[in-house]
Amino acid sequence: MSSSPSSTRRRPSNTGGNSTDGRNRGGSGRRRASKPSRTPARPTPVGYNADSIRVGPASDRFVNRRQEIRRQEGARRLRVVLALTVVSLLAVSTIGVLNSELADVDAVTVVGNNRTPLDEVVTATSILPGQPLLDLDLDAAESGVEALPWVRKADVERRLDGEIVVRVTEREPVLALPVVGPGSDVGGGDTGPGRFVLVDQLGQQLELVNELPGGFLPILGIEASGRPGESAPAETGLILSLVQSLPPSLIDQVAAMTVSEGDLYIDLTSGGRANVGDSSLLGEKIQALETVLARVDLDCVSVIDLRVPSAAAVRRIESAEGACL
Repeated sequence: MSSSPSSTRRRPSNTGGNSTDGRNRGGSGRRRASKPSRTPARPTPVGYNADSIRVGPASDRFVNRRQEIRRQEGARRLRVVLALTVVSLLAVSTIGVLNSELADVDAVTVVGNNRTPLDEVVTATSILPGQPLLDLDLDAAESGVEALPWVRKADVERRLDGEIVVRVTEREPVLALPVVGPGSDVGGGDTGPGRFVLVDQLGQQLELVNELPGGFLPILGIEASGRPGESAPAETGLILSLVQSLPPSLIDQVAAMTVSEGDLYIDLTSGGRANVGDSSLLGEKIQALETVLARVDLDCVSVIDLRVPSAAAVRRIESAEGACL
């Protein structure tokens, strides 16, 4: 038997260039297409938002606005510099004028002096015409004027026109104390018996007078030095407290006031006296005195004891026949 040719055919080899061509044509092994290269992004500056950066009309408005703000700031600085320059020039000019002869003292004017002579006030200021205004010590001038007996307060004003104005507030006398003691030349005469010194509400002696002025109550039991400017004796405080507490309804019933052994007495026009004691509870004592004078028969009354105002006592002096002694 003859052998038949083999039916098995050998497949072409997959190696070589034909295999490559087969893949390209058949598409069974496609190669991936390469991606286009990207340009690396530029880093965004810190503090900026990339979305907020714009170009065009919006960017132009932003630039114009910044330029306008800069112009306004520059104009503001220029105004400040000009203002400071003007102020400096005015200050220099003022100092120059004040140090010149145009700023010397031309006159001293005194206002409010009724008891104190004008020349005494001017002398007490130690201010003379021709002195430079800037060299004046106004505090010292006020202290000098306030040292005068009648002056309670002084205010010295300096004006650029060269005038010095002294405003004086004088004291008000409320008592007239008898002056008893060795003679002196104070007030132009002897300060012996029969003379009085006026005293203000603060207890300062003001002026000597030859007789008790009208409207002043006689004060007994106190001897004043009679030297204006000095303080009155310590016992004067009792009298001052009483005078300031007396209502108008009682003043007409008071004949005099006396200080004796530390106690204050009110001598009544109806006779007798009221023992007030010290200055404690003075308002209640005055009220008790008003009650007694309004309700009690004052015949033969010797003393009205007010030292305990809630238990005021009345002592009378009568003879056996009932007549007043």
